[in-house]
Amino acid sequence: MFFIDWVLQRFSTKIIAVSETVKESLIRHRISHNIILTLPNGVDTSRYLNVRDEKLRRELNAKNEFVYIFIGRLIEQKGVDVLLKAFVKVGSGLLLLVGDGVDKEKLLNLVDKLGLQGRVYFLGIRQDVPSLLAISDCFVLPSRYEGLPIVLIEAIMSEMAIIISDFEAGKELITDGENGLIVPRENPEILAIAMRRIQEDEDLRNRLKIQIALDAKKFSIKHHVDALFHISNNISPV
Repeated sequence: MFFIDWVLQRFSTKIIAVSETVKESLIRHRISHNIILTLPNGVDTSRYLNVRDEKLRRELNAKNEFVYIFIGRLIEQKGVDVLLKAFVKVGSGLLLLVGDGVDKEKLLNLVDKLGLQGRVYFLGIRQDVPSLLAISDCFVLPSRYEGLPIVLIEAIMSEMAIIISDFEAGKELITDGENGLIVPRENPEILAIAMRRIQEDEDLRNRLKIQIALDAKKFSIKHHVDALFHISNNISPV
């Protein structure tokens, strides 16, 4: 893949990286830094407006529960095993796991081993992600490594409390204690503490949500397209 990028750069006026972390990776693989610009992906903001569905919350037996949500592939990279080990220490609430992957069976076994039956829902691949985010109280992404996952931007657009692990691209969007919480990777104990903080401290939760709502505007499709037009209009003709 990087070889193809290296070849195609000769025919490219600009290359857009979705994060500084991705940009640095391209440079390490001999892509010229002079033609790389950083522009985060955008999402359709209209999908996240007025989508809270109390019926869906009832269907998930979550009417009076604090709901954590993870969205992504069920693979080692995403750290779902770390999340489950943290969740058992939280002691209350429900956890929604949205997505599928090769580690699903292993994670189901871990749920049984940890005694989390009835508190963890494997929802598979869903088409109603905005609605699931809307009925949840806290988004958790404990990845071992990432580029810049769209799902993090979706959580930001949903204006909710967010906890991520300390992967580099995530720290470009989330500032610990300001618009979310950041925890060390591979550390279920500290993740559990952060999850309990979000659940028990309503003032903290509301403060994080207010700030993330301000940040959400930067990730609209309109902002993304306007930035692309600005880039193209400022490129000198060959």
